Amino acid sequence: MSISLQSAMPWQPPPGGGIEDAGERLLLEAGAISKTLSKVYSYLPPGTRLRRNLIAIFERLVEPRGFEPIQLSALQQHVPGAGNYEDFQCLVSSPFLGQVRLISDTAEVVGRMVQRGIPAQNGIAVWMVSREWRAAGGSGGFRHSVEYENLIAYRTGIAEHEPPAEAIELLEQATTSLNLTYSWDVPALNSAGEYSAHNLTVTFDDGERFRIGQVCEFTHAASVRLGLVPGGAKGAASRGRTVCFSLSVNRTLYALARVLASTDSQPWPLAVAPYHVHVVSVASRLPSDARRRIDAAISTLSEQELAVLVDDRPISAGRKLFDSDRFRIPFRLVVGTRDRFGLRAPQRREVEVGPERAASMIMDIFRGLAQ
Repeated sequence: MSISLQSAMPWQPPPGGGIEDAGERLLLEAGAISKTLSKVYSYLPPGTRLRRNLIAIFERLVEPRGFEPIQLSALQQHVPGAGNYEDFQCLVSSPFLGQVRLISDTAEVVGRMVQRGIPAQNGIAVWMVSREWRAAGGSGGFRHSVEYENLIAYRTGIAEHEPPAEAIELLEQATTSLNLTYSWDVPALNSAGEYSAHNLTVTFDDGERFRIGQVCEFTHAASVRLGLVPGGAKGAASRGRTVCFSLSVNRTLYALARVLASTDSQPWPLAVAPYHVHVVSVASRLPSDARRRIDAAISTLSEQELAVLVDDRPISAGRKLFDSDRFRIPFRLVVGTRDRFGLRAPQRREVEVGPERAASMIMDIFRGLAQ
């Protein structure tokens, strides 16, 4: 697969200065993003796979808990809103509604869904991939919009004093699967008194704390105003609150890259890696029997649902191995004219293996690491 094709989807780094830091450099070197302008990037195919795998992690966690998926796509920027946010026009598609176009933030999107027929009195649980436009600063009063992508889930019908244990648990599971060390900030009530926010943060080696996710507890009054729950009298048995939790795609990938950048060779975590195995051909021309052995190993790995990237570019072996180190793919299989393959795996030294054993060894190590 070519790694030079550019995706139309932008990747937006966290707010900061104009100088690229370690996280952005690693994503560039790993072929995950390409730079179009200063601090303006687009996903490349490996980055698109990283994004897709992160979304899949979230999906696998929430859907067994009864969360229904909603397709929500930002279509175009609309009227500038207050503060640092822009309103956005979006198209909501769900089994409950068909398609509805509206201008709103994500909480009000869910509220309008409730108003259009989802039985709020029984509670709802939905999740979505939300692409939001936010205003970015600029000199001389110039402002432009950038996109942020978030994985957001809502559950209504939460008892008045019930803690958001489910939301915290699911975000912690997602973060743990990425091998990120996390902590929670002290919950803070927003200025309007409508919700309290718990920030999920990652601490980098330099001591900087960086938010990648959030749990928001909407009060009963805010839930009613947004249409998330029906109004009326509250009592001890009232189930009138809403809990929302989110994981930022942009911020999580950046945090993961910055953590990896602190080491020379640590690969992407298996759960999110764009490819599992990197096959590097270091021979200028492979004999037909060697090609058959390589194809057999790739076929076996693909049958086990491992993603394989093959590098057979007509460039020097040194350049291929240099690029392979930067791609951070967990397994590397180096093949040449000899009847042995070089196998490098996470947390193991590189060894030579016979062609007939290469695929089975990778699968054994993969299963052990995945447990």
